[in-house]
Amino acid sequence: MFPALTLLLTDVLAVVNRMNLTFQKEDVNISSIQPVVNMTLASLEDLMNGPGEAEATFNEALQDGKFCGITLTQADAQTFSRVRTDYIAEV
Repeated sequence: MFPALTLLLTDVLAVVNRMNLTFQKEDVNISSIQPVVNMTLASLEDLMNGPGEAEATFNEALQDGKFCGITLTQADAQTFSRVRTDYIAEV
């Protein structure tokens, strides 16, 4: 479960980081904020509907039973799915 959650965080943080970089600029253009927020929300919605890049890589590795040279056991998919959905919804 830990590797799956870590890779989910990787996908979510990549999305949120793009928006974060917009707000970190010294001179933020107000007209650029709403499109960036809308893009972030759309990207999070995409993550709600399917795995991101890092999570998809993990899912492929899980089918082989190994990830980064470590043998994995089948995690409780229902629990992860619920945690995943709840986390993304809260973000």
